[in-house]
Amino acid sequence: MTTASATSKAEVFELIKLRNEGKVGVITINRPKQLNALNTQVMKEVCSAAAEMDKDNNIHVIIITGEGNKAFAAGADIKEMVDMDYPKGADISEHTAATTL
Repeated sequence: MTTASATSKAEVFELIKLRNEGKVGVITINRPKQLNALNTQVMKEVCSAAAEMDKDNNIHVIIITGEGNKAFAAGADIKEMVDMDYPKGADISEHTAATTL
């Protein structure tokens, strides 16, 4: 979950946590049991939070980290990808790239 000080919209996230440390915004992927694997929802939440932090003139740096002590992120969430066909995967990839650029 996030607070109003972490983003301008006080948006609530399920799979990431946000905090500000002075001029540093920190986004923490919060799926330690899944080794912080990146599924569609995580990517959307990270992109949304980063975009909001980018608009905040008080934040000069954004750090993305992972909860737990085993992994920052295992990579793509293979369980989500099992039932995904190529067009669906390409759409998600293009959306994520467009959101982050």
